[in-house]
Amino acid sequence: MPDPSATPLPEQTLGAQYDGRTVTVTAPARLHLGFIDMSGDLGRRFGGLGLTLSGIQTRLSVTRSPGIHAKGPSGGRAEQCARMLLRTLGLKGGVSIAIEEAIPEHVGLGSGTQLALAICAAFVRLFDLDSDLGQLAKLTERGARSGIGLAAFESGGFLVDGGRGRATVVPPVLCHVAFPPPWRILRRSRGLNHRRR
Repeated sequence: MPDPSATPLPEQTLGAQYDGRTVTVTAPARLHLGFIDMSGDLGRRFGGLGLTLSGIQTRLSVTRSPGIHAKGPSGGRAEQCARMLLRTLGLKGGVSIAIEEAIPEHVGLGSGTQLALAICAAFVRLFDLDSDLGQLAKLTERGARSGIGLAAFESGGFLVDGGRGRATVVPPVLCHVAFPPPWRILRRSRGLNHRRR
């Protein structure tokens, strides 16, 4: 289990590294610090604050293969995401996903979103797709209420999400700044579901 006192990630350019055969992607954990307007009384629903963390991440490699396989932590979720993307995008063949490390699941660090975005980013490079990450995030049902996960994946730092309007695909980031490196975040995992954590 990662150290619960994590260092905020000030800035990070996250992209897929491709060597001609294998795409490797690293996606950091994020803390979603809460929604600003759940009801939409301010004209946009949700909106929120978020922070990207270093030291807790998902790192995976994807290659083309005849079938669809995923191994490592969160392998079942990764395989399900890959199957859906291949089917929805009409891509031929399959993929093999090797997950070197994964953000712990169900502890509020964005494990599902970051895993899905890492796979989407790998698909863009591996299949030379003309899609942006926001479009693919929508296919994987990520970013429906908050743009924090996608923004954390793309650029890191401290983020303010503007919430959803009527025609919003992914909520816009209104503010993106580097988080002061000396600051630390201590996250307690005891809450309503503390017995499961």
